[in-house]
Amino acid sequence: MRIEEYFERWGDWQGADVPEAETPEALRARAVAGLTKVVHDVRRSTAPSAASVIVVTHGALIREVIRHASGGTLPLEGERLANASAHTVLFERERLRLLSYSPIAA
Repeated sequence: MRIEEYFERWGDWQGADVPEAETPEALRARAVAGLTKVVHDVRRSTAPSAASVIVVTHGALIREVIRHASGGTLPLEGERLANASAHTVLFERERLRLLSYSPIAA
């Protein structure tokens, strides 16, 4: 589906009410659970050394990870997060902390 058709049917990305679509809350829970599993797997295979991990995904999942890591303060209204955009989070003591953030201005 083209972006224009999506907007015609359901409105903007944040306000869209797409039938049977995953809710932002469910997406956030799935994303955080997936990141937690990745971190635990990497820690198990690299301990006691520290390790870095690169995760590549789509903008909607990135948005929810950023929301979680920022305590809901980011992204700001009108900011867009591109697919595979670069942001840095630290997973420490079972918490995600946002270290760098690179939105695209609307």
